[in-house]
Amino acid sequence: MTKPIDRGYAYDMEFELQAADGSVLPATGVSGIWRLAASAGSAQALITKPISSAISEGGKTLARVSLSTSETEGLTLDQYYHQLSISVSGGEPRMYFAGFVRVAARL
Repeated sequence: MTKPIDRGYAYDMEFELQAADGSVLPATGVSGIWRLAASAGSAQALITKPISSAISEGGKTLARVSLSTSETEGLTLDQYYHQLSISVSGGEPRMYFAGFVRVAARL
């Protein structure tokens, strides 16, 4: 499970990208989409963020997703489903992450 999203505050996530064999993906040519939905069976995402690049850091390739204060302030205190799909060099999209995240209240 991902760390909670603090409602009304900016929020950053990092996802380590690896090939099916466990090798590190190259940072060049990476694109994708991160989505947040009310539940895994939702027909529509509440927030969609494009991934237009990745970075190499410490021998890893990372995709970063950032949410603004305005994006998190409209979320209710609940658990949400989120997923990340990635394509490399125009290839078929592959699901890299799917799971749940909680939205928490902060002062």
